[in-house]
Amino acid sequence: MLSTALPLALLACATPQDPAEDPSEIPTARIVSLVRHERDRADPALFDELARRADAEALAALQECATLVFLPDALGSVYGAVGRYRDVDPLRERVRGWLLGEVNGERWLVHHPAARALASFGGRAEKELREVVQNHPDPVCRSIAVGGMLTALRAQGDAEALELLIENFRTPHSGPREAAVRTLRGFRDEEHVRTLERGVGDRDLPPTVRTMIVD
Repeated sequence: MLSTALPLALLACATPQDPAEDPSEIPTARIVSLVRHERDRADPALFDELARRADAEALAALQECATLVFLPDALGSVYGAVGRYRDVDPLRERVRGWLLGEVNGERWLVHHPAARALASFGGRAEKELREVVQNHPDPVCRSIAVGGMLTALRAQGDAEALELLIENFRTPHSGPREAAVRTLRGFRDEEHVRTLERGVGDRDLPPTVRTMIVD
């Protein structure tokens, strides 16, 4: 009996798995069900597909998926997909408000991925990013947010904008240092030069920020 059962078991193990479903053919509600079942093991392509659909139902599905995963990679995939709604005019404002709520909410594990998604909006989310930079207690969230504000801060062009940049821009969270250097070069008034000179001598600032100012 055993000799017959063993080959059958081996044959079952050797049977190829069903081919993976094409995410584009899976209904939105079923994508949520799959994520609810797989959790952090869910295929990131499912989140990409919800972003591609770019409608209110898919957005709501992504927002629900954000409550179903917990590991950094999975959260990054979900919030990165939500961030792609920055190009969807009818839903952009809703997404901005939701992401700000996530950055400020009680689920601390989503603060950073939500801040990165919000920063990807750039000037389209200047109001929300400025609130994070000015008020959030976590310096990483502030540095992520300021990375999305470089163009806005350069356009503002005053002492407040320069101080926000110096106090909060931190690599790698804010982006490449070259982006900060290019922005700093736009502050050329005498008042700005004095602020920059103080920054070079401020030992409370990280050395990387002080060298950016020198550059």
